[in-house]
Amino acid sequence: MDLKIANYIKKMYEEDKTSSILQQEKKFIEGGYGCRATFYNYRKRLNLHKNYIAHRNKSSAKNKKGICYFCLNTDIEVHHLDVNTKHNSDDNLLDVCHSCHIKLHNIYESLKKLGLLSLN
Repeated sequence: MDLKIANYIKKMYEEDKTSSILQQEKKFIEGGYGCRATFYNYRKRLNLHKNYIAHRNKSSAKNKKGICYFCLNTDIEVHHLDVNTKHNSDDNLLDVCHSCHIKLHNIYESLKKLGLLSLN
C-alpha cells in the first residue's frame, strides 16, 4: 500500500466530512493519485468503505458477486485489462484478488519482455 495515497485518503476522509464520496473520488482523481478503482480499493483497505460494494458492482458489471475471477477469493481488487487506469469501462475491468492481480501484472511484464505484448 502506498503510504502517500493512504494518508491522502485518510486526511480527506477526516477533514472533509461534508463532501460526498463522489466529490472525494473526483478530488482524488483530479489530484493525480490514481483512478476510481484505486480510490475505492484504498478506502476498503483503510476501513472507510461503506460505499465500496456499490462501487465494485458498478465497476465490474461482469462480476456482481464480488469474487475473484480466477480463484473465487472474496477479498477483491479491480484490474484494468489494458493496464490503463483511466479506462474504466465495464469491458476493461476484472475483479481479482491481490494474489491473482500480481500474477496478471507479472504475466504482462513477461509478455512485454518477449515482445509478444504492447500496451500503451
